[in-house]
Amino acid sequence: MHVVFPTTPAQYFHLLRRQMKRNFRKPLILAGPKGLLRLSAASSSLADMEPGTRFQPVLDDPVAAQDKEKVKRVVMLSGKVYYELIKARHDRSLDQGVAFIRIEELAPFPFDMLESVLKGYENAKEWVWVQEEPRNQGAWGHVVFRIESVLQGMGVGRGEARLRYVGRRESAVPAPGVGAIYQRQQGEVIRGALEGMY
Repeated sequence: MHVVFPTTPAQYFHLLRRQMKRNFRKPLILAGPKGLLRLSAASSSLADMEPGTRFQPVLDDPVAAQDKEKVKRVVMLSGKVYYELIKARHDRSLDQGVAFIRIEELAPFPFDMLESVLKGYENAKEWVWVQEEPRNQGAWGHVVFRIESVLQGMGVGRGEARLRYVGRRESAVPAPGVGAIYQRQQGEVIRGALEGMY
């Protein structure tokens, strides 16, 4: 099956198109909040849907990719938290120090595509996974060993912890259910992703 978390309308379009055009059928599971449908930052141009374009399982950071040599921390993630992180990064003037890599397809995991994107950040010292879900939920349990195997194949951090987790602590529920608590926890996730960079 395919488990995907598209963050742009173009990605969503290409997923649905790919699902219908393929000559075989696999279940397609789309994860994503309705909030992305209304978010103005989550938009695509018509050029993103022109002939010759397709779904990208891994999306590089369009800002950090302009000067990859200055990136010291690479943050990998899935979902709408990306938009909160790029806003926080811009507000703190960290556009050149932190790269946000979106993993849009969690299963099957895009090992080769992730490696080709990460290889461009040869000066990075930190590798982080960020998610808004609690640690025992969300994608962390699925991606941790897969991302570490990619990093190990690149020769990063041999014999030591390579990937750091930033997100909520383990919890029996997916969300606290109280707006003030959610906002506080979300702020901690955002700060944790950028901590030490400013």
